[in-house]
Amino acid sequence: MSEEKGTDLVSHLEELRSRLLKCLLVVGIMFVVAWVFRGDILYILKKPLVDALPPEMRNVILLRIMDKFFVHLKTSLIAALALSAPYVFYQLWRFVAPGLYKNEKRVAFPFLFFSIFFFFGGMVFCYFLLMPFGFQFLVNYSIDSGTLLFDSGDTAAAVPAGADLLQISLSEHISFTGTMLMVFGVAFETPLFIFVVCATGLVSPDWFARMRRYAIVGAFIVGAILTPPDPWSQISLALPMVLLYEVGIWASRLLLWKRRKAAESGGDHSSDRDTSSGSSSGGLAG
Repeated sequence: MSEEKGTDLVSHLEELRSRLLKCLLVVGIMFVVAWVFRGDILYILKKPLVDALPPEMRNVILLRIMDKFFVHLKTSLIAALALSAPYVFYQLWRFVAPGLYKNEKRVAFPFLFFSIFFFFGGMVFCYFLLMPFGFQFLVNYSIDSGTLLFDSGDTAAAVPAGADLLQISLSEHISFTGTMLMVFGVAFETPLFIFVVCATGLVSPDWFARMRRYAIVGAFIVGAILTPPDPWSQISLALPMVLLYEVGIWASRLLLWKRRKAAESGGDHSSDRDTSSGSSSGGLAG
């Protein structure tokens, strides 16, 4: 028995390795595509910040000679990860599917649809709702605190001695923006994560319900760490995570309720498991 478990573990690890390599290959291809449009992508990522700046300061700075090159690398990588998300979710489904019943595999298309919907929904929520308010707050806070805006036409003589100057690094801004977009995209996948974990039997929905208070505290801690230091930005991340956490619990309970109803009706679903992926060759297909 222990040898069979060891063989199954090895086959699952080999399958996981294969699917990760496929995902990395697709990310690489999307990176090349994104590199061609790096200028347009950079403009999109800069726009929320530029719109928040006063008219006399609509520029950001490069601190090092290599900054522009690394900025283009970052923007291409951000776009590649976003464009590769549908394929990554597809591979995730193929890896999890063998642990589900045959009738449950009919939700393959809804799973892929909602995984893509939630991921890009999180990014859209961050880009169009959180970033404009967050950047506007930070810029206004700097101005209200006496910080001077440095314009490209200013000279050193025009700047008072000891004054605080607001100079925004393009490289740091792109890193921050890319991180925020990915964090929100992944955070909005919370209900699907709970659904998959419960569907495979690793954890029950009741366990997630008991952990609700810790999840709420954790959501606000994550919001405080990953967002600008204003209440709107923190609540904008924490509140959707809490709501999506509840959605995941109820979706998992609905799945288990359907399983119990099917079992009570006399159907033997234990034989409906997909065992074709027991071997590594079957699991590596697709």
